[in-house]
Amino acid sequence: MRYYKIIDFKVGDFLYKFKEDQWLRYGKVVLEQDDTFGVVSGKFKGIMIVRKDILYSEGFIASNYELDKQQED
Repeated sequence: MRYYKIIDFKVGDFLYKFKEDQWLRYGKVVLEQDDTFGVVSGKFKGIMIVRKDILYSEGFIASNYELDKQQED
């Protein structure tokens, strides 16, 4: 069974957002510090630091599993 979260993301979770009729992968949480997450994405070099409340309010979901069918980040 797979679980998807809308809050309380953890290090190791993959981030997804629904766009254009499909779930797109936006990266992976690699760091959690205070009120921010560090996210790695194939589109950018390095780690993006993002406030937790922004990810939660913008409709992202997270899972420690990859989706069966997905768009690469």
